[in-house]
Amino acid sequence: MKAHLHLLLLELSRHYGEASVRAERISGTAGRNAERLKEAISYVEANYARRLTVGEAARVAGMSPYYFCRMFKLAVGRTFTEFIHLYRIGKAEALIRDTDLPIARIAESCGFGTAQYLDELFKRYKGRTPTQLRKERNEAAAAGGTTDLR
Repeated sequence: MKAHLHLLLLELSRHYGEASVRAERISGTAGRNAERLKEAISYVEANYARRLTVGEAARVAGMSPYYFCRMFKLAVGRTFTEFIHLYRIGKAEALIRDTDLPIARIAESCGFGTAQYLDELFKRYKGRTPTQLRKERNEAAAAGGTTDLR
C-alpha cells in the first residue's frame, strides 16, 4: 500500500510539476510578446504617415507575420490593419477639428493617400465623413457653442 502511495505521489508531482513549468514558460513568452508588440505599436505611432505592412511590423517585433497577426489580435483585440486605420483616423480627426487644412492634405499627411480613402474609412469607423465633421465644427463655432464633436 505504501509503495502504491509513493507511485501516486510521484506521478502527481511529475504531472503538476510539468504543468507549473509549462505555465511559467507560457507566462514568460507572453511577457516577451507583450514587449515586442509594444515595439511594433511604437513603430506604427512613429511611422503612421507612410505605408506600413504587417511584414515590417512583424520584423520590428521579431516575429513571423502569421504569429505577429495572431498575437496582435489577442493582445489588442483588433487586427493590425484595424489598429492602423483607427490610429490614422484619430490623427486625421484631430487635424480636422483643430486646423483648416484641406481634407486632401490631411489624408495625405495621415497616411491615407487619397481623400476618398479617408472618407471611406472615416465614415465606416466614425459614422460621418471628414467634411461633415468639419461642417459641424464650423457651425458650432459660428453659433458660439462648445459642442464636443468627437
